[in-house]
Amino acid sequence: MRAHRITTTTATVVLLLALGTGVARGAELTKAGFIAAADKICLAGNAKMDAAGNKAFAGLAPNTQPSPAAIKAFAAKAVPLLRQQSKDIAKLTPPKADQAKVKAMLAELNKAIDKIEKDPQQVLDSETLFAVANKQATAYGLKVCGK
Repeated sequence: MRAHRITTTTATVVLLLALGTGVARGAELTKAGFIAAADKICLAGNAKMDAAGNKAFAGLAPNTQPSPAAIKAFAAKAVPLLRQQSKDIAKLTPPKADQAKVKAMLAELNKAIDKIEKDPQQVLDSETLFAVANKQATAYGLKVCGK
């Protein structure tokens, strides 16, 4: 179902982020520690995005394009979740040698969020929209985020 794919893809990306990592803010993490914390964030974020997608696309028949109103409703829930997650992951401190990579990854994520905010229909092309951020996340070694 297209709507499920939209929420799963968006959630995966999204999930570079979120609350509840249990990691002290500001403490420099090892790369493995950063990856573990970010992946934990991604798991929590995926659940929130899936819930928002399920609500926005409830009752959508298989292989049916969501209505513009349903897409707008999903985007209205997704954008604040993504923005908060971006802020929260930015509070984690990756190893000094990796800080530029993480900053670039978050910048790409924020560009994608901006596009959805300006045009909620962009969420239909979330695979393309988040492709760069996803590629950076997986190249960095994240196992949940970006998949």
